[in-house]
Amino acid sequence: VQQPIDSIISSSSQTIAFLNGLNDNILTNIDQNAAEQIAGPFFGASLFPYLGFLFFLNVPQNETPKGVTVGFATCLLFVFLTIPAAIAAKVWYDV
Repeated sequence: VQQPIDSIISSSSQTIAFLNGLNDNILTNIDQNAAEQIAGPFFGASLFPYLGFLFFLNVPQNETPKGVTVGFATCLLFVFLTIPAAIAAKVWYDV
C-alpha cells in the first residue's frame, strides 16, 4: 500500500516543481505588450466553450431551471458590455 502513495507523492512533487519553474520562467518575465497580445486570442477562444455550455444547459432533457440559464447568459451579456466600456476608458482616460 505504501508504494502507490510514494509514487503519488513523488509525482505530485515533480508536478509542483515543474509549475514553479514555469511560473518563474514565463509568467514573471512577460511584459505588458506580450500579455495583451496573448489575452485577445484567449478571450476569443474562451467564448466558444461558454456558448456550448449555454447551449447544453438549455437542452430540455437537462431540466435546468430557467433562472440558472438566464443567470449564466446574463454573465455573458455583462462580459460583452464591458468590452465597449474598456475601449471607452482606454480612449477617454488612457488607462
